[in-house]
Amino acid sequence: MALNNWPQKFPGETLRNGADWTNALEGSQIVSCAAQVIEGDVVLTAPVATSFSGALQTVWVSGGTAGRQRVRLTVTLNDGRVLQEDFGFVVAA
Repeated sequence: MALNNWPQKFPGETLRNGADWTNALEGSQIVSCAAQVIEGDVVLTAPVATSFSGALQTVWVSGGTAGRQRVRLTVTLNDGRVLQEDFGFVVAA
């Protein structure tokens, strides 16, 4: 996924982000999900670091020092496929 217009986040904010996997499911169902910080130092945080409901995956992020941050979302489907999507943002100085 190309990350062209990185939105801004402040270090003290806790934000919710996520993915809508509806178009990729092709009749399958999500059986598990995960999230991982792959660039930067934000924290995946409460109320639940990552969760899913139907085709929607949600992740909560907080903290982080100034600069680019990137989180990878992963879901595993009941047919064995694994899907991934990244989202990014910039923590303001």
